This record gives sequence, structure tokens and C-alpha cells, in this order.
Amino acid sequence: MRLLLFQVYQYLVSGSSLPEHLPESSDDQPLPLSSVYAYTREEPHFTNCTPGFTGTLDYTLFSPTGDVKPVSFLELPESESPDVIGGLPNHYHPSDHLPIGAEFEVLQ
Repeated sequence: MRLLLFQVYQYLVSGSSLPEHLPESSDDQPLPLSSVYAYTREEPHFTNCTPGFTGTLDYTLFSPTGDVKPVSFLELPESESPDVIGGLPNHYHPSDHLPIGAEFEVLQ
């Protein structure tokens, strides 16, 4: 499952998850996408935290073409933070996924 999620993420941000899956023509090329967190700092260590799995499953994607740029994003807790110890959901986070998001500036 993790490999499949990683391949989907790689396809979204690079256009290919594996060399044998390259598009045949430029019309098949996806939009150039980037994760806001990877673009501004680094991917979070996790967005999902349960006893059976802790990892990054959620992304805010945008096309860094020069028309928009991320100017802020939601901060996520560290794994040692008391509000995630023991897993999610809990009193602080009512879902097993942490909320993510960003604000963008539209450039002219």
C-alpha cells in the first residue's frame, strides 16, 4: 500500500512513478504539480496517525508555474506532541488525519 501511495505521489509531482510508465506524448503529460509542504519546507512526517499506520497520506498540491505561490500553510504537530501521542482520532483531532492547508498569493 505504501509503495502504491508513493508511486501516485511521484506521478503527480513528476509525471512518472516508474520509468516504464512514461507518457507517450506531451499531450499525456500531467500538470507540473508540487506539494505545498515539499515546496516550502519538507513533507510532514505524518498526516495520518493510528496504531496501525503513521505516515503522510494527505497533500495540498499546486502548480508552481509562477502564477501562484504559497504564502502560508497550517503547521502540523510533531510526533512527540501531546495532542498526537496515542494516535488519532482523539480529543484534539477528531479525525485520524490531521488538517492540512495553505494560503496562496495570485501573482499578476
